[in-house]
Amino acid sequence: MDYFTKCTVAFPLANMEASTVAKYIAYFGAPDYLPSDQGCSFEASVVLEMCRLFGISKTRTFPYHPQGNGQAERFNRTLLDMLSILVDGNPGQWDDMLPFVMLAYNTSVHESSGVTPAIAMLGRESRLPLDVQIGNPTGREALGLPDYIRESSPF
Repeated sequence: MDYFTKCTVAFPLANMEASTVAKYIAYFGAPDYLPSDQGCSFEASVVLEMCRLFGISKTRTFPYHPQGNGQAERFNRTLLDMLSILVDGNPGQWDDMLPFVMLAYNTSVHESSGVTPAIAMLGRESRLPLDVQIGNPTGREALGLPDYIRESSPF
């Protein structure tokens, strides 16, 4: 999760082994810091070595205190709510539904910013399947985040 834009990605993992987790952490490049709970996957030598190599500051939330990473915990609750609606009666299909849930989340207006995570991250709205079906135009060219903020600022 990008805390500024609220843009979030989620992948179904085959397991919680450190090498699997490290592969997905490195997928988007090295973050400045990696907040996590006390899970052993995030404390394993592979992840700690990756943090050392990439200069990632590893932080931990306090045990039994999920509020220490409130945005991620809130997203997890939203994700579970959205998935439970889509897989009602077929819980084994959650991994098939996950990409659609992520699209819905990242294209929904976020209350704290007043924009979608997609537009905050990409500088443009994501084109949805419905847009293609009804022939909605793609709109303006994508703006970089600094230009988007400048253009949308009331000041």
